[in-house]
Amino acid sequence: MTEQLKEALQEGEQLLWQGKPESFETLDKTYKQHLLTTTVISLAVAIIICVAYVAAAGAANTKPLLILIILLIACIGPFNSFSDGNKLRKMSYAITDRRILALGEDVKGVELEKVDAAEFRKDADGHTSLLIGRDAVKSKPTKWRQYTVVGPHLTDEENPVCETFALYAVKDIAGIRKALAGRLDCLKG
Repeated sequence: MTEQLKEALQEGEQLLWQGKPESFETLDKTYKQHLLTTTVISLAVAIIICVAYVAAAGAANTKPLLILIILLIACIGPFNSFSDGNKLRKMSYAITDRRILALGEDVKGVELEKVDAAEFRKDADGHTSLLIGRDAVKSKPTKWRQYTVVGPHLTDEENPVCETFALYAVKDIAGIRKALAGRLDCLKG
């Protein structure tokens, strides 16, 4: 057990399972097409903004640095796939008698009692992820890494439930199933 995990455990909380994501390619089938599509769309929108800016300001009043900044910003968003992949490689996962945890730069987790939907799903590259939350279960595979890296998102209700969270590309599916048996009745897949 890592020091980070020891510190993350609450008083009396018992560790039932721990693991890491399996190895994966940053630009595998699932993410390569997504990156290309979002890059093209982002650059197209940025070019339209730049053209509108030049038309409104006039060629003489155009600031080239502003155009460069707009184009750079358009490129940053789609390349989160690279940073998400790097962050995931350094993460570990844990299941306790109370929570599902993703440990990386910090600890992200959700209490089992706040989970009303969970499912194991496989992406086009054969990686099985544990999707946690109503919206995560319905999401496209291109969101699963982000849900792991960002951490759980809960509803804004009096009794919040998890909408999105994931453990991406889990190696030991049988171990997670065993740890969650009898603790997470909504688990499918």
